[in-house]
Amino acid sequence: MANGPIIEIWMSRPDWREMGGPVSHLPVLIDRLERRPQMRLRTFVYGGRKLGPLPRKFSEFLPVKVLLTFFDWFKFLLMLLIHERPHIIHLNSVFDYFGILRDLPYLAVARLLGVPCLVKTHGSNEFLIRDQRRMVHVVRSWHLRLVSAITLLSPVETAEFQAIFPQYASKFHTAKNIVQHGTLRGKPKAQGTVLFAGRFVEKKNIPALFSAVAKLLAEGVHLELLMAGDGPMRAELQALAAKLDIEAQVKFLGWLDQSALLKRIAESGLVVFCSHGSEGMPMIIIETLRTDSLLLVAPQRFTESYNLRDCGVIYLDNDTSEELAAGVRGAMGGRVSAQELLARDAFFLQFSAQRVTDEFCELYFSLLPTV
Repeated sequence: MANGPIIEIWMSRPDWREMGGPVSHLPVLIDRLERRPQMRLRTFVYGGRKLGPLPRKFSEFLPVKVLLTFFDWFKFLLMLLIHERPHIIHLNSVFDYFGILRDLPYLAVARLLGVPCLVKTHGSNEFLIRDQRRMVHVVRSWHLRLVSAITLLSPVETAEFQAIFPQYASKFHTAKNIVQHGTLRGKPKAQGTVLFAGRFVEKKNIPALFSAVAKLLAEGVHLELLMAGDGPMRAELQALAAKLDIEAQVKFLGWLDQSALLKRIAESGLVVFCSHGSEGMPMIIIETLRTDSLLLVAPQRFTESYNLRDCGVIYLDNDTSEELAAGVRGAMGGRVSAQELLARDAFFLQFSAQRVTDEFCELYFSLLPTV
């Protein structure tokens, strides 16, 4: 590729003030692509965002989300009028009910202009994948027809899409997120501290975790549960903690930036990932592997794709409160061995900035009709 043609890529990105996984790794991919002599990159904001001083839940109100979507679409059309047509459009999106609707106008314009459009998903809804309602089927089919390629976050997720939509199997690819491998190890552990980090939504299975904590406390196990994050279920979870009489042992920390979260992980004896919904590449798993803290995980696409048992990761058989309680009980006081830390270091090689950027460049070039 060293002496090949220059290709112009238009990539959507989230508002950098947002919380969550994409804002922790997309800037690195963008920076790496901009350094490539054959790449000319132009970015545009796409997706939900917080509106100034207004509460975050206001921007998640459906009419506001729709207005923001039209506003982003209008800006995109202006870009097409002002600038030269791109060679590739790269949408950072999510394969859920609202996401595929939001993608459709961009995919339609890309098809009209003859420009390949890649959608990098940062998660997918397992109910949408199998939903057979007519309107959902129509919208989903148009999305899959118009897109040039869709990337998923793990081999298991990619294989799942290929099996369910065999007619579009060649469009599905696995594309990892970049992980900065600087480690934070050797921090003193707060004994009995269990950390959960993530958005407070139904798929995170937090009520089961609270029930497990209540069970362990009733058995006389000494522990404190730290809840890093926020979301629409916060009030419900606070009420549940009070109902289970564990509110003194559950501490809500709110959203933490990446450095503050990494410090909390490194100081915790155990990190719990207990989701029972669709998860692509959960960043709490990745961040924990950068430390020397133990990690307890429920079965998920990502954990099924990568065997982490040699990395000081404890696998649960299921995501029930009984299994979570048994897992936490067995992990309390444990530690990650030197050999397991070496295995963590080796695991990160496949997520390096160099490797992930190379893989995206190869995918871009494969989508171009003639290069």
